[in-house]
Amino acid sequence: MPATLLLREVADGLMRNPLVASVEVRSARGETLVRLPDGPPPEVSDDIEPMHAERLLSSPFDESESVGVFVIRANQTRVNGIARQEALLLAAMMIGQAVLLALLLCGAVAVLISQPIIKLARNMRAMTPGSTERLYTPARHRRDEIGSLIGGAVADGSALSVLCIDLDGFKQVNDEHGHEAGDQVLKVCAERMNAVVRRSTDLAGRLGGDEFLVALRDVGPLELTLSATVANLLSVLCEPVILSGGTAVRVGASIGIACAPRDGTDRATLFELADANMYEVKRTGKNNFAMAVAPEPCDRH
Repeated sequence: MPATLLLREVADGLMRNPLVASVEVRSARGETLVRLPDGPPPEVSDDIEPMHAERLLSSPFDESESVGVFVIRANQTRVNGIARQEALLLAAMMIGQAVLLALLLCGAVAVLISQPIIKLARNMRAMTPGSTERLYTPARHRRDEIGSLIGGAVADGSALSVLCIDLDGFKQVNDEHGHEAGDQVLKVCAERMNAVVRRSTDLAGRLGGDEFLVALRDVGPLELTLSATVANLLSVLCEPVILSGGTAVRVGASIGIACAPRDGTDRATLFELADANMYEVKRTGKNNFAMAVAPEPCDRH
């Protein structure tokens, strides 16, 4: 029958696809009109659910009238093999991306961790063995270091003196000679402070602008070490600074002092009191120091 020959040609064309295992055309009564390959339907393993597609064949004269059904079964083994290959390829790509990301993250973490360690090693190598030199403390951590000093002193029952230092006349230097000259003055003053505050247990650092802070461990308000340190600081900070162009400029220093545990046992209290004493010096003449006076004991008679 011409119709059967036409259906066989169509089925034969579908069989050329390697993913197609069999093609079958059945009439509306269930009779097999075409089956490729010839013979009984291929056996299917119980553990494999074969993929197949069924398509109703409608009458060319009336689409609502079914004249048969087209059944196409997939070559499940080949489909699974291709799917496995694609899955493996996709998994390999994902694993490769994960490995690459891990390597990048490890590299970034290694750089972040190694940089401060390398910097610390270089700084330690540059220090003179047996000297009282201190490692540089970044400005953002200096208040934390002061807090640690205060906490250690309070825990040990030791004394601690905190000095707030403001450079007098620094704004005038900045205005008359420029910010570069101001930076030179700040650097020289910092070096002079470090030369005075030499013990490894002490700390000297810049808080910001022209304001500095010095902390002296195991030094109380009545000790000669405190008065000698303050006198030396005032002396060196008042010496002229020679700028890179050869011009000599001068600044002074106003110093406010607070002592633990007499004036307080926390960083905020000591900072506030030392800062207030420093501004009292600036208000009353500058180039001097001021320290809170211990309160007189109450008369309980």
